[in-house]
Amino acid sequence: MQITYQFRLYPTPEQEERMIRTLILCRKLYNRAKEQRDTVYNQEGKTVTYAMQQNELPAFKKEFPEYKEVHSQVLQDCLRRLDDAYQRFFRGDAGFPHYKSADRYLSFTYPQPGAVSKAVEQLKVKNMIRNRRLSKSISDAGWRRFITYLSYKAARQGKRLVQVPAHGTSQTCICGAEVPKTLAIRLHECKACGLVQDRDIVRPRSFCSGLWAS
Repeated sequence: MQITYQFRLYPTPEQEERMIRTLILCRKLYNRAKEQRDTVYNQEGKTVTYAMQQNELPAFKKEFPEYKEVHSQVLQDCLRRLDDAYQRFFRGDAGFPHYKSADRYLSFTYPQPGAVSKAVEQLKVKNMIRNRRLSKSISDAGWRRFITYLSYKAARQGKRLVQVPAHGTSQTCICGAEVPKTLAIRLHECKACGLVQDRDIVRPRSFCSGLWAS
């Protein structure tokens, strides 16, 4: 199951102008990249790949300095969208990709600030399978295949998957202080920084802050 969160932004006039400019530049890049693919294939019978176009981005930004104001991962996502359109066409799932007009290119993907990581706990699958309540669902889900799938999705987004040992992950505050508690205690209360929050919320924040620090 994929969960999507939608947020309403209220940008300043300057931010809105920059967003519109980013959309325009991304759309132009999309169309230039499509033109390159089609031209090379029609003239030379060769296929231009996403990796080839991504590697050309530094030279492209030197030739067109206006693209230096757009985050590199935003530009990479633009090329990835084009590549996905061609891949769907090759699989027979969609028609041949078209050039994008202003009313057909309405979004861009911005990377997460800070770390570019996804983290999961290293759960002891064998021990969990011994639990009668969990064994069937875990076996059916293919837990290891799930981790493999997460690794693949993270790599496609330019991120890395980090497996974090499950032991002790809820015993440390995001400030680094140790906050010992039994499983029966569901509320995290740190005397060092004063943070009071559900332990299941603090746990991922804690080991992610450790990743950023490293």
